[in-house]
Amino acid sequence: MRINQRIAKLESNLSAKELVISWMSQAHESATFKDYATYCFARPDEEDSPDKLARQASEAARNRLKGRSPEEIRRGVYQAKKDVIFLFYLHQNLNLKVAQDTEALRYRWISLMEKRKRLMSEREVWYRQCPAAQEPPGANGSAPSPQPKKESPASVRLQRELERWPQELYEFLAHFLSYREAARVLSQHHFKGAQLLFPNSVTLFTDVLEASRGLRDIYLDAVTDDGAPESEEEFYQWLSYPQSAGNEGESVPADRRGSASPQTVTNPAARAEARELVERLVLMAKADTLQALGEVPEADHMVDRLVAHLQP
Repeated sequence: MRINQRIAKLESNLSAKELVISWMSQAHESATFKDYATYCFARPDEEDSPDKLARQASEAARNRLKGRSPEEIRRGVYQAKKDVIFLFYLHQNLNLKVAQDTEALRYRWISLMEKRKRLMSEREVWYRQCPAAQEPPGANGSAPSPQPKKESPASVRLQRELERWPQELYEFLAHFLSYREAARVLSQHHFKGAQLLFPNSVTLFTDVLEASRGLRDIYLDAVTDDGAPESEEEFYQWLSYPQSAGNEGESVPADRRGSASPQTVTNPAARAEARELVERLVLMAKADTLQALGEVPEADHMVDRLVAHLQP
């Protein structure tokens, strides 16, 4: 039997979930969601992915339901089509959201890095202009020693900004990680743990986390008396369990100490934001699915639910 025939026979017996996972492995050969979209637009004569998946799911359902009543077959085929289209749009909507927001995240990241550079420069200027102080303002709230007779408004502002910058980094990373956490939750619930993000997005999360660790390490070493985290694991535990760094939040469970990594790290804020994102993506995928199946009134109702969910 030819290899193509063998593949076709295997695909004719796959479940909707297995079909979409197989399709994802092919789609993710493109580095980015944009690359994949470009690839599809360059081949207008090929069958659209959702149509192809729906056809394959229908054929597989008919094969599984041979010998059943016509009504059972009809319901089974409809459910298979509905499931495969839903999973397709869930994958697409997640990656579209990540692709759309990446640019804004990049600008916010650059802004944080520029602010850090400015604060370090201002701190150095302050130190040179205040010889009475042995140390410039710190980010841990400790006063310079010996302290000048009177702090200027500028030095007070600088100290507050120095104290605030690590928290701003934390808040950025929490928002940033919410996308990956949403992908993880959707993967576990709907895709048997398969990777939902395109390769460049996976790499982006790791790269930004590792760069943040290095920058925070340099920052804390320069402007605090506490020093930087002693290890990579401690940085990821600080990010996962902010109370471990003296912030409000979760403490580090004994069985998780030393277990955080760039691939697994998340935190309470990211998990909360991810839950909201998952709910929106699921509603969007349901609306897209109903629309694709021609169930317009039901799709409109789902859109109304989505709009209500988006309202504060």
